[in-house]
Amino acid sequence: LCPEGAATYAAYKKELASGRVRADESVVLFNCATGLKYDMPPVTRWLDRHEPVDYSTMR
Repeated sequence: LCPEGAATYAAYKKELASGRVRADESVVLFNCATGLKYDMPPVTRWLDRHEPVDYSTMR
């Protein structure tokens, strides 16, 4: 939701394409921004913490 996060993801995609990171590896993208500089978009979907998560809907 911020340029810093997008840059982190772009770097990941670049390293994935170069082969430095393999598709079968787990990767953590760390965004150290506080989120206070940018307005958050309106919430349109909710997760019920008591129900199993359907990860296929998160695309």
